[in-house]
Formats: sequence, C-alpha cells, structure tokens
Amino acid sequence: MAILFPATPGDPAWIVTQAHCLADDVEKMLSGAPLPVSLLAGAPVIDAWRPALRNDYALMGVVACHPAVIDGRQVLPSEVYAIDIERGFART
Repeated sequence: MAILFPATPGDPAWIVTQAHCLADDVEKMLSGAPLPVSLLAGAPVIDAWRPALRNDYALMGVVACHPAVIDGRQVLPSEVYAIDIERGFART
C-alpha cells in the first residue's frame, strides 16, 4: 500500500475534519482487519482504473454507484491518499 499526502488548499477546519477521517480510514487499512461493510456500502466503484498524474496522485476509470456521476462515465476523482491494491480499494 502506498500512502500519499498531497498539499490541499482550503478551509483549515474542513481540512482537519477530512484529515481525521482520512487518518481513521488509513489506520483501518493498515490493520489488515476486515473493513466494516458500512465503510464501503454505497461507495463509488471505479472499474478499469489506472493511475493518473495531475498535480497530485489520482485514479482514472469508469465509475459506478457514485451519487453525482452517471454509471459508466469515465472519471478523474479527487487525489488518492492511500491505496491497497491487494484488497482492491483506495481512499480519496
């Protein structure tokens, strides 16, 4: 697993909240324990993904189950903070 920490401008309170959520999720990923079904339930799915380089690291692929994007569309979502290729998920 690779853990990335790109610079993110924005509201500091929002960044702190997101960083806490990110830290909790990465800690769960590093533990190797099974992830709670509730963590991945309803999460967007990206098929046929591949690494993409922007000003930060991202994944590019075909999305499914995203609340704001039509299934089957190719996307380049927000930066990747952690990815576990063996277990097939990433934290953006």
